[in-house]
Amino acid sequence: MVSRSGAVATVTAGVELLRKPKAGDWNVVIGVELLDDAARQVTAFEEKFGVEDDRSTVNLVHEMGKDDLARVTRARIHVQATKD
Repeated sequence: MVSRSGAVATVTAGVELLRKPKAGDWNVVIGVELLDDAARQVTAFEEKFGVEDDRSTVNLVHEMGKDDLARVTRARIHVQATKD
């Protein structure tokens, strides 16, 4: 989702994680790369959090200039999880 105000755009990426019951707690890092037509990175952001429930939703929020946002044509999401 993208919302725009003035010269700044706010990009929100919602990610839902499902965990198998009794799998224990996990530490997770989710990263989002926004790329241009040539697959070059325009910007990147990430968030670290713990997963303790069977279903977790995380919203990553990042502000960027509208000129940079206009160059974005695709996104790449990275998930890294380690047992707590």
